[in-house]
Amino acid sequence: MKGAHVLVDAFKRLQKGLPVELHILAVAAATEGEKYREQVRRSAAGDQLIHFLPEARDHRGLDVLPKMDALLVPSQWLETGPLVVLEAFAAGKPVIGSDLGGIRELVTHDGNGLLVPHDDVTAWTAAIARLATDAGLAERLRQGIGPVRTMSNVASDMAALNHEVMETGRDAA
Repeated sequence: MKGAHVLVDAFKRLQKGLPVELHILAVAAATEGEKYREQVRRSAAGDQLIHFLPEARDHRGLDVLPKMDALLVPSQWLETGPLVVLEAFAAGKPVIGSDLGGIRELVTHDGNGLLVPHDDVTAWTAAIARLATDAGLAERLRQGIGPVRTMSNVASDMAALNHEVMETGRDAA
C-alpha cells in the first residue's frame, strides 16, 4: 500500500547521470510486509542510486528529512493523515505524493509539492526528473509550505469530530 515498488521502478527509468538518489525508509508490518520489502529490495538490487535505510520504529527515521530535497510519498491507497506529509512540511521539505485523498488535501500541486497519479510509474519518473533538473523548483515548493498543523492541532480536530459524532449520533462510516 505504501508504493515503494513504484519509486524503485521510476528510479530505474531515470536518465543516467541525473543528480538524484532514493533513500527508502519503511517499516514492514507482519509477514506480508516483510515479503514485500524483500521483493522491493530484489527489484532495486545493483542500482547505486537506491538506498534502504535501517528500519526505524520511532521518529529517529525523521533525522533523514533535513538531508533530503523532497519527501516522496507514493501511497497506493487512501491515507488518513498523512502524518508523514506534515512531518516533511515541518522540516521545510516539499512533497511529491500520490494524488489520492489525504495527501491531496495537504499537498498543492506546484504549490508546496507535486501530485502524481499513484500507480503511473512514467509520471513518477517525470516528476522526479523535473525536481532534479529544474534548478529552482525545490526552493519554489519550499516557499509554498505554509503554517504546518501540529500534532496538537490534529489531535484537537480528531477529538472535536469524535465529540460531534457522539453528540449527534451520526454514523461515522
